[in-house]
Amino acid sequence: MNTALLRSALLYVSIAFFGSVASADTYTIVNTTTTEPANHILRTEYRVQIGTNPLNQISITRIRKDIADSQFRGPVLLMSALNFDVRFYEIRQSGNYKSSWAGGLADDKFDVWVVDDRINRGTVADCQNNVNDCSIMATWNSAARIADAEFARAMLAPHHPGVKPVIGGLVGGAELAAGGVDVGA
Repeated sequence: MNTALLRSALLYVSIAFFGSVASADTYTIVNTTTTEPANHILRTEYRVQIGTNPLNQISITRIRKDIADSQFRGPVLLMSALNFDVRFYEIRQSGNYKSSWAGGLADDKFDVWVVDDRINRGTVADCQNNVNDCSIMATWNSAARIADAEFARAMLAPHHPGVKPVIGGLVGGAELAAGGVDVGA
């Protein structure tokens, strides 16, 4: 099967335009790392602290062709599958990054943004021994993930003024895309 056709078909599964969600938490970008996983493809990972609890962090990854913002076909905002991160969209059969879903979309001139799920990157023992205040995990629900996506949307907006991103995902990411539309309606 034609991989470009497959990518396009998958992109249109669970796609919706994203509504607006308010969040009381403060989002702060605490680290930024840019790499070039393939020729002319840039991957920028933003580590984002939400509030003050050190466990309450996400990554937002922008994957794009190294071109001017005006040359993109449009922005795509993907929600990661539940308990996965951006690597879910970077899975590939060959060593070619552009054969992954995210890399292929970027190579096709889409500006791809992926919002990771909030997951505990520590150990269970850290919570049990009170090394970390793990009570914050009780707030990691769909509303929090939608607020995370809304923050990512605010990050991408200056690159695409007046253009609504296409939002979607696979597995749990698709459910959240639909939930974002319901909340924002």
